[in-house]
Amino acid sequence: MKPAIRATQLLFLVFGMAISCWAPMIPFVKSRLELNEAELGSALLLFGIGAIITMPISGWLINRMGSRLLILVSGLFTLTIIPFLAIAPTFSLLGITLFLFGVATSGMNISINAQAILVESQAKRILMSGFHCLFSVGGLLGVVLVGLLLELKCELLYCGMMISFLIACVILSQHKKLITDTPTPTSTASQSFILPENRVFILGFLCFIAFVAEGSMLDWSAEFLRTSLNYPASQAGIGYAAFSIAMAFGRFFGDKLIARFDASTIFQAGGLLAASGFATLISAPFQYVELLGFFMIGLGAANIVPILFSASGKFSSSHISLTIVTSFGYAGLLIGPGLIGLVANSFSLPIALSGIAALLVLAGLFGPMFLRASPSQDQLNLTNE
Repeated sequence: MKPAIRATQLLFLVFGMAISCWAPMIPFVKSRLELNEAELGSALLLFGIGAIITMPISGWLINRMGSRLLILVSGLFTLTIIPFLAIAPTFSLLGITLFLFGVATSGMNISINAQAILVESQAKRILMSGFHCLFSVGGLLGVVLVGLLLELKCELLYCGMMISFLIACVILSQHKKLITDTPTPTSTASQSFILPENRVFILGFLCFIAFVAEGSMLDWSAEFLRTSLNYPASQAGIGYAAFSIAMAFGRFFGDKLIARFDASTIFQAGGLLAASGFATLISAPFQYVELLGFFMIGLGAANIVPILFSASGKFSSSHISLTIVTSFGYAGLLIGPGLIGLVANSFSLPIALSGIAALLVLAGLFGPMFLRASPSQDQLNLTNE
């Protein structure tokens, strides 16, 4: 199992790099194409639409061809699209490129998470927080690498090509080490549908809120620092870097914290801490305090999604429940930033971010009652050793 675990870890790492490398590119692309917040928000919305459309298709493809092959196909598609994000010459072509980027990364996202569930099940160990920790580390590495290249006056296209090269190296060297999973299309599970419990949809909405918060960090942190706090464009990725460091740190200790305390306590503390981080970010009295806000958001949000994924997998119709919660979550990640752009254009970006803080407060206060109502942790039959 060790080769499969290591391969899955590396895939989460480069997937984080693939997603995060777009964050420091945004101010340059926005400036070059002379886009306002509404136009940028619309382009980001196309990214979300492409991803959401692909989600059910990706699930069907995994059932037909297995997650291992889909990881290869979607990963190669992702690394092909990244350089075009840097050179899209018009708003229309940027929108098309972001739509395809959404399609590619959605396929990669669903397939590596499906592989992670399979690896965790066969290893009989709790591994999901560790995998997502490496995704956060990859997010940090992607921002830092692109930021350093930009400081060295490298062209944006070169930055994209470097990230694509690293992704190619990992995918081509690791995909054969993954577990082969090719379900029979005619299996009973593919022909039946069990309506999940109502609590699953509540968990899905909580996941939606968590991913809206994470998506705002990816797509709007650099723009907030540049326009609201006058950071130079080459340093605007530092906010997402602080967020990613905190996210990785929180997830590294996540399994132990949940074992010592209960999941609902960690969930509540995380939601309220993340909301406080947004408040700190928006109302920072002097420079660099906002970086503490980014760190608080990352630390608070770190284990919210793993807790919700774990809770959804404890229901009798676990595969359906997990799909619903995941779909709600990534809808927030992909649609949320576009909606933030529309609110920011009508009011201001700080007001849009304040709305996310309010949602996190609601999630932190009321979410634990639905987590406590979920089936027992004992049903997972996994260990943290």
